[in-house]
Amino acid sequence: VSSDSSGFCGFDIDVSGPAVVLPPSTISISSNAGATIVCPENKVTFTANTANCTNPVVNWYVNGGYAQTTANGLPFIQDYFKDGDVVKGEVICDCEPTSLSNDVTVNVHPYINIDAGPYTNIPFGGSTQLNGNGAVSYSWAPSETLDNPNSKSPIATPLTTTTYVMTGVSAEGCNFYSEVIVNVIDSIVVPNTFTPNSDGVNDTWEILLIDFFPK
Repeated sequence: VSSDSSGFCGFDIDVSGPAVVLPPSTISISSNAGATIVCPENKVTFTANTANCTNPVVNWYVNGGYAQTTANGLPFIQDYFKDGDVVKGEVICDCEPTSLSNDVTVNVHPYINIDAGPYTNIPFGGSTQLNGNGAVSYSWAPSETLDNPNSKSPIATPLTTTTYVMTGVSAEGCNFYSEVIVNVIDSIVVPNTFTPNSDGVNDTWEILLIDFFPK
């Protein structure tokens, strides 16, 4: 023990004995999907189990890229995975070293090729049949101008140009989407001049879109 002129005392302390080695932290992760094949739009929940870790914070990675950080035991939730995506967790503790988890592979239903059919033109007050394909069951929106929105090929009678979105459901119950535009033509186009001088430009009087108005 020593003191200086101000009266403050200083101490020298020697510590001896075996060091205490903390056990390494560990982390293991799992998902609620397990080995089940999930639909692309399904949310998958991943939980982390940690040990030998004070105040654990988990960094989540998908295919090696950072995705999210969670704490207080909260899960990592994400949708629209691609088949074969790999999720990993990294736990960070107050004093213990960082640890990496096992890999969890997400099995995702492959995309199916569905089609709502080609774009089409109709006259005002007319109708057209939509032609969906590639799915097991179908639904269309908006439904107000369709005779049967749950049909594969409903009749559409829109009064204005409309984009119809078709939801096609696979045999496994997954939703896939396609769209088609029905363009409503509300008037014919009649030019007010033409030049029949055989120069190949406007030599005939062509009334555009008249074929949509047979009457």
